[in-house]
Amino acid sequence: RTGGEAEVTVPFDGRMVASNLIALGTSVRRGQVLAGVLPPTDSPADLPALEMARAEAEAALQLARRDLGRAQRLLELGAVPARRLDEAQTAELTQEARLKAAEARLAQYQATRNAEGDGQDDRLFRLRAPISGVIAETHATAGANVEAGETLFKVVDVDTVYAEANVPETDLSKLQQLTGAELEIPGSDGRKALGRPLSVGRVLDPASRTVSVIYQVTNQGHRLAVGQAVFLRLFTSKISVAPAVPESAVVDDGGRPVVFVQLEGEKFARRPVTLGNREAGYVQVLEGVRPGERVVTRGAYLIRLAAMSNQIPAHGHVH
Repeated sequence: RTGGEAEVTVPFDGRMVASNLIALGTSVRRGQVLAGVLPPTDSPADLPALEMARAEAEAALQLARRDLGRAQRLLELGAVPARRLDEAQTAELTQEARLKAAEARLAQYQATRNAEGDGQDDRLFRLRAPISGVIAETHATAGANVEAGETLFKVVDVDTVYAEANVPETDLSKLQQLTGAELEIPGSDGRKALGRPLSVGRVLDPASRTVSVIYQVTNQGHRLAVGQAVFLRLFTSKISVAPAVPESAVVDDGGRPVVFVQLEGEKFARRPVTLGNREAGYVQVLEGVRPGERVVTRGAYLIRLAAMSNQIPAHGHVH
């Protein structure tokens, strides 16, 4: 999320010092020293070089903007193809990115230097945490050489996290009537009520055929880990009436869910079904079963095997 994670990079070439490296998973506060880097010479890191890099990036961006304006005018006169304008726009975006990178390296250098004053070796450049959080990634090795722009740490804020629900395309219409949601942590008895969704996706994932609904969650006690799988229940104002069967009644038959309905005695019918919501060990059947029909809840897999071998099962438990 925006502001929820930050990368710590090196503004110049140098060498990692052999002590005070922060380990993976450590909780850090904003401004805390994560590591120290020595420049490749006996003098402090080259501040003029960083300032010159920023000035060069600014000049290149101004030139790119002038070129873009010239391309726009020529295109209006029909003197150049549209491709020429696209190239100019791409060049401007590239130079903007280079300027932002140069400014970030300079700002990091200045912020670290301004935070010094502890009387230690003036040649040592201290990398500090830009936000409070937990060290989620570390690529720092004591004594290793590092290059300008190299990412050494990734800090993630775990006080506030995002929970993402993947909603199947068959349920997209229901997202218009969302009234609430709750989060359940696997292995925990408690459920946490959630407010309004932070965002509702409008682009379908081509692989999973789902859209994402994202909620912001206050992570009290840091019970939730970033990347952890959780259960999300979304509530809608739309009432859907359909029969429900125990989850044990549903059999995977070649990748498709089916149930076995008792017709009479020990005669059963295989029914492909379309499933809906799941709750407390039951699953909603949207298509394939009518209210009042009796389905096999135990031994359904044995009936499937018997049906495949054209045999009638000797025993079945019907509930």
